[in-house]
Amino acid sequence: MKPSRLFASSLSLVVFLMTMVGVKAAVNQLTNLPSLYITTKDSQPITSKEIYVQAVLEMAATDTTGLYNDTAQIRGRGNSSWNLAKKPYRLKLKDDFRFMGMPAKDNTWVLLANHADKTLMRNALAFEIGEACQMYFNPAYRFLDIVLNGKYIGNYMATDQVERNKNRVDLDKLTMADIDLPTISGGYLLEIDGFASGDSVWFSGTGGYGTPVSVKYPDDEDINDQQLDYIRTHYSAFEAAVRNFVVGQTDTSNLTRYLDLTAFARWYLAFELTANPDGIWSIYVKKNRNDDKFYFGPLWDNDISFGNCNRIYSVANDGRNESIMVKCFSNGNTKTMINKILSIPEVQKVIYMEWDKIRPGLEARLLHVIDSLTTTLDASQERNFSKSVWPVLDRVVYNELTARGSYEAEVSFLRSYMDDRYDFVDQYIRNMEPQDPAVLFTPETDRYYIMHCLNGKYLYAEPYGEGYRLAASTTFPADSAMARFEVVMVKERFQEAVYYLRNEAYNQFVYIDSAAQFIPLDAERKTLFTLYDSPNDAGKPDPYVGLVSTQTTATLANLGIDANSTNVVAWSTANKRAQREYRFVDSGKLITAINRTFQEPQVNLADNVLSGRGTLTLQQLPAGVRIRVYGLDGRMAATAMTDGYDTRLTLPAGVYIVVAGNERVKVMVR
Repeated sequence: MKPSRLFASSLSLVVFLMTMVGVKAAVNQLTNLPSLYITTKDSQPITSKEIYVQAVLEMAATDTTGLYNDTAQIRGRGNSSWNLAKKPYRLKLKDDFRFMGMPAKDNTWVLLANHADKTLMRNALAFEIGEACQMYFNPAYRFLDIVLNGKYIGNYMATDQVERNKNRVDLDKLTMADIDLPTISGGYLLEIDGFASGDSVWFSGTGGYGTPVSVKYPDDEDINDQQLDYIRTHYSAFEAAVRNFVVGQTDTSNLTRYLDLTAFARWYLAFELTANPDGIWSIYVKKNRNDDKFYFGPLWDNDISFGNCNRIYSVANDGRNESIMVKCFSNGNTKTMINKILSIPEVQKVIYMEWDKIRPGLEARLLHVIDSLTTTLDASQERNFSKSVWPVLDRVVYNELTARGSYEAEVSFLRSYMDDRYDFVDQYIRNMEPQDPAVLFTPETDRYYIMHCLNGKYLYAEPYGEGYRLAASTTFPADSAMARFEVVMVKERFQEAVYYLRNEAYNQFVYIDSAAQFIPLDAERKTLFTLYDSPNDAGKPDPYVGLVSTQTTATLANLGIDANSTNVVAWSTANKRAQREYRFVDSGKLITAINRTFQEPQVNLADNVLSGRGTLTLQQLPAGVRIRVYGLDGRMAATAMTDGYDTRLTLPAGVYIVVAGNERVKVMVR
């Protein structure tokens, strides 16, 4: 591991501070923004991204909140941005401090130069987009003017370092002693990074994509071999879960074990809105302790976003009306992996649901951010772009599409781009809207049904020997209870929609004994069935339905005779519809004594259904409202009768359709 670096000795620091006493230059606020004066020891230039230089910081501002006036260390930072004339820096303060009033109390802070972005606000706008998309962390920021060793060097943006901190990336602390579960499981901060091979601690995933990953937390000198092996193995399992997923399969449990779909959806929406060509070259993800999932975010490095990159775009096509996934840069197979995730319908559903949640008012909010920052930055940008500082408004300094000649023109382009970009993303995501499935037949739990077969026969129970058995006839039995069945859902298997049948007349269960020539009833044993709508009737209000034994995968027949005149207990699923599909006719009799003439009150579901983590709350609906909750496969996931108070249902994460009478609303449970 990379050893920790030693800085100037305490003696040299004392001498340095003594030389500052009595010779301090005037510290004035240069514009409406705070001014930061940095004086390095012996006016030493800052030429390295690795070696810190000792410095004293002094600040001047009308608002004195979070002003830092003390010693610090400063070095360069960045990849491509470090090669530009206006340099970005990293500060290390003497102590943890809420620099300029930002939420995190920490000693490491970043000073972004934004030299390739002539609006000076693309990174800030991206952070605001992340906030609007409700990403788990979005760096705070403050703008300021900087004077380095007596020379004004321009407008800068102070912001969080992406690292572990309660008010940054909130993670459990790992120590060298954490080498066993559960503590070794987290937390970790990773960067899927095109420059990973240049870092001290990095690896390539081995799950099929080989994506390069830098370990950002624990720090280089604070991670041991066991922890590195653990996170490499776990990340590779995430890669494999994506690689091995077959688009179209309904079971997403292995994917969602390793990927938090909500965090991914929010990251992706922010990524599309910013149109950042580097957005896949560098992706931050975190993993919490005792949690297998990876959480995408936060956003970082957006100075070439919003149509500011001539390597993939041009003045004629600045990318505002196409998905950023079309042309963005990729480190190895990262783009392939992200595209695979985006192709999965369940992921698309979550993206759509998240967009539907954040889109109201979003466009106006983002345009307001641009307008507000334009006012805030006006005086400072004039100094920054003046002839004696950075007179670059009429030239390309990095890979901008063009030089527009004025700050006003640069901001006008950004505003127009954001306006059009929102419209494109809105339509693009709306095209992901999942189609509501036909709500498949699901028996109610409080009533008896008559099972009327497609061939015209009724299924009923009758005495046989010392017990009872099923029979079938076109003549309805005189004792109607013999033909009434309760269709009971097995609560422990509600996701699979598994049922059993109980006859009302004899209070016994349908039990298929493969050794018998008939279907008996049994006082204790029961056969479990899943239901399927007839292919010809699926989605119809009153469909014919088949029952498939979970034990034998055969379908319940009505004791018809096969071609060889042999009595059969069940037809195979490939056999005749007429003897194995039933219409479940509501008998008109409830299992519990509820007044059938009671009219359910009308409700507005959109205002009364709240979703949470693993729960769905029906908020203060009137008593007597029957609620049905369906999964996107059309099968009922839960049902409830409201009592006038809050009704809470526990459900796995997913997208559901909540139905009450003719009202329906689509919700997402996390």
